[in-house]
Formats: sequence, C-alpha cells, structure tokens
Amino acid sequence: MPQNPEAANVVSGVPSMPMPPAFLRLVARLFFNRILKKDAFPKGFKAIKAMDPASGPATPAEARVRLEAAIARFDQECRRRVASGQHVVSTGFGTVSVENLVRFSAIHTRHHCKQMPGAI
Repeated sequence: MPQNPEAANVVSGVPSMPMPPAFLRLVARLFFNRILKKDAFPKGFKAIKAMDPASGPATPAEARVRLEAAIARFDQECRRRVASGQHVVSTGFGTVSVENLVRFSAIHTRHHCKQMPGAI
C-alpha cells in the first residue's frame, strides 16, 4: 500500500520527515478527512515540493523490492498498533487511527496507480 517507507516509519513511530507548523498540519488534516470521506484525492491535487523524493530506485526491479519491503513493514507495524490499541501520530495529519491511515494509504496508492497505466 505505501509508496515509500515513510508510511511504515510513521506507523512505527520513527518518521523521517520533519513536523510541519501547526497551521499546515490543520490544513493537511482537513484534506486527510476529505480524502477519506470522498474515497479519492481531489482532481489536480499536487503534493508540495518537499514531498518529492530526491532520488528513487534505479530500476523497476529495485523499486519492487523496496515497495515489497515497505508494505511488509507497514503491515507488521499496523497490526502491532491495532493489537495494542494505539493510534498513530502522523507528521502531516496529527493523531489518527491505524484504520484511517491504512484507508488513506490505499486511496493514495490507487491515486498513483492511475498515473502509471499498465504498471500493475
């Protein structure tokens, strides 16, 4: 589900991205809730430049290995959090339920799959 290791980092409590100012987290939380309610990203929605990775895997095979590892870690950490009744503190959205973070990740993945025809 997650496109990169950051979602697994967030769920495990070791995010690698800095926490934005409170105002931006509030705006991001509004988008988070809207995306969950509509089950889709807004048309034309673009991430801020800070979200663009500096580099990526050199080959599709390397990307697949990276994604499979991130998915496995994300799954493991989500199950651990659910079993312990813990919520997740997201750097972008604040405290959210594991279930909502997983739903958001699934919606986000579908959003990116539309950008890569024939990739799946």
